[in-house]
Amino acid sequence: MRSVLPPRRRFAWWGSQVATLAVVTALVGLSISNLVQNLDTRNLKLGFDFLNQQAGFEIGFSILPFSAKSTFWDVFVIGLANTLLVTVIGVAAATILGVSVGLARVSANRALSNAALIYVEVFRNLPLLMQILLWYNVVLRALPAPRQAYDFWDALFLSNRGLYFPWFSFNPVFSWSPWIAAILLLACLLAITGYVTSKSALAATVSGLGAIVIGGFVLAAIHPEAIDVSIPRLDGFDFSEGFVVRPELAALVVALSVYNGAFIAELVRGAIEAVGRGQKEAALALGLSRRLAFKLVVFPQCLRILVPPLINQHLNLLKASSLAIAVGYPDLVNVFVGTALNQTGRALEIVSLTMATYLAIGMVISAIGARVNASTRIVER
Repeated sequence: MRSVLPPRRRFAWWGSQVATLAVVTALVGLSISNLVQNLDTRNLKLGFDFLNQQAGFEIGFSILPFSAKSTFWDVFVIGLANTLLVTVIGVAAATILGVSVGLARVSANRALSNAALIYVEVFRNLPLLMQILLWYNVVLRALPAPRQAYDFWDALFLSNRGLYFPWFSFNPVFSWSPWIAAILLLACLLAITGYVTSKSALAATVSGLGAIVIGGFVLAAIHPEAIDVSIPRLDGFDFSEGFVVRPELAALVVALSVYNGAFIAELVRGAIEAVGRGQKEAALALGLSRRLAFKLVVFPQCLRILVPPLINQHLNLLKASSLAIAVGYPDLVNVFVGTALNQTGRALEIVSLTMATYLAIGMVISAIGARVNASTRIVER
């Protein structure tokens, strides 16, 4: 039964709510008033019209086309793409490494368990920025110059300028429309089939991507003129053609993966040990092997414990990717909050847009984690 407050307490409750709302409104109004006054004093205007202006500078690494004639909006897109590239690769590598080391931590093999323990204790307790600088200045910069680069089959070249390997480029003259439509249709059909047969989103994704890869190879075999292969070659003091993974990207990805992998390993170990010992003993008593007991009994239960802190660690990796500025990797903070802000002076707009972008990416990661976490819950009647 709903309780009814006495008139005096009801008046006090409503009074406290109104007072709180008035204080918050006054603070927000004061902040906006100070902002407008400061902008007027400096003859500045608030707006995002600068995004259409020409940037006038180059970006060292980009997975998308960019030149000095591109706009500041292109700078934002390039920085976002580079940040997402580091985040996706880092999350995948850190998760695989962390799960592997976490399983090694609970292994019955003493040497393997101790090696995993040493890895966790060393890399978990070293500052991330120091690890980034260590990989960049000590490990990768110690590689030979391009003229003395390590040569693998005259196709892959490893030097202190990066890793060069062959890359594919598409002939714009070739008529792509029917082939792209056919490959995408096949990918959708196989993805739907994979999901229906296995009820697994992972199987559907693998089926769809497999169809795209196979379709690309079939197209290259039928119409070799449609795809050009660019092979790296030494041109002066550096390589040209092909595709290059710069030391800045490699150092950042390796450091983020190794550092966060150590934390994920401890999360995996804790989740496995949190599952009751009787669960495994009961599975073994039913005749299951140790591998099947872990796969069918222990692992599904530890997932419910592991997923929430694992997603939190992925969010930490996303935010830590902003340390790319230490090695000059052109992520969103480096090229947009750094170079673009210095060029335009629009600090409020640039910082606000960058904060909103990181918040949006974090919410997407959290939503994916919440969906995975919901799928691992025990269904109760």
